[in-house]
Amino acid sequence: FLCQRFQICQYFINKSIKVKDVLVEAIDIVDEDSGEIERAPRVVLIDDKGKAYQAVSMGIFNAVKKAIQIFGEPTWDEPIEFTVKQVSVKNGSMLTLDVAE
Repeated sequence: FLCQRFQICQYFINKSIKVKDVLVEAIDIVDEDSGEIERAPRVVLIDDKGKAYQAVSMGIFNAVKKAIQIFGEPTWDEPIEFTVKQVSVKNGSMLTLDVAE
C-alpha cells in the first residue's frame, strides 16, 4: 500500500500483511495547513513474498515500534501477520497495525 499522511488507503483497511522485514526512514513533508516542512516517519513493510508496502503514518510507525519491543528486531524468521486498522483519534483518524489473530 502507498499511503500519504492525509490519505486513507481504504483498500488495505482490515487486510492482513505477513511481514518479514521493516524499514523506517525520516522524510520531510509539507504541512497542508501551515505550509511548513515537518519530519515524518516513512515505514516500509516487506512481506513474506518480498512485496513492499509503505505508509507515512505515525500510527503505523508506533505499531512497528511496539512490535519490535515484543518480537525483537527484524528480519523475522517467521513472518508476523498484521492487520491494517483505521482508528478514530482527536483530529480525525489514523492507520495502525494489530497483530492478526
